[in-house]
Amino acid sequence: MLVSTEKLLQVLRKVRQLREEYRSYVLGGDANMVSIEDLQRCIEQMYELEIIKTQVVFTSTFTRGLMERYKNKVIIRVKHDQTDDHKRFTATKEMCHPVVDEKEDWSTDGVGRIQDLLIEFEVTNGEAPHQATQSEVLAEIAAIEVLYPYECRGIDLQRLARGETTLVKIATYHRVPATVVSRALADQYHQLITGLWGQI
Repeated sequence: MLVSTEKLLQVLRKVRQLREEYRSYVLGGDANMVSIEDLQRCIEQMYELEIIKTQVVFTSTFTRGLMERYKNKVIIRVKHDQTDDHKRFTATKEMCHPVVDEKEDWSTDGVGRIQDLLIEFEVTNGEAPHQATQSEVLAEIAAIEVLYPYECRGIDLQRLARGETTLVKIATYHRVPATVVSRALADQYHQLITGLWGQI
């Protein structure tokens, strides 16, 4: 998927601001595991909105959660039959939408966005996807950067190379899915994010 460098830089700047706010106002804000409830309070204060999170029963192959946006309120619905770590990541990703989205990123066409994402993952045709579709990817990147901070990853890559840890141990330490750790440590992602954080 094509996402502009400027958009990614904007997202990382907002992530940095959110993490600074979290560290300033949360007792033990430098702990390895981010408190989802404390993160929610920080986002609510920073963006002057109410966030309501619920677990819901629904059947889906590709959707883990969704966010409904209202004037001063966001309702986040998380699929109930996931591991706790997937629930944490899903809630964080959905809470990152009001942090990283601009008005032009908003969409009422959830089904269309999911279809766009599936097509984008299968085929890259050189065209930029719909902005609302990009916002899904940007919110996921923001969630990765919030829950598994960049500054932890260089050390983790060295320890992995020496056989001192595993993806599962790292995931357990940060309480995120192992798939998130794998993506964050993948060469392409890590190199891209390293360059972007270097610009910030």
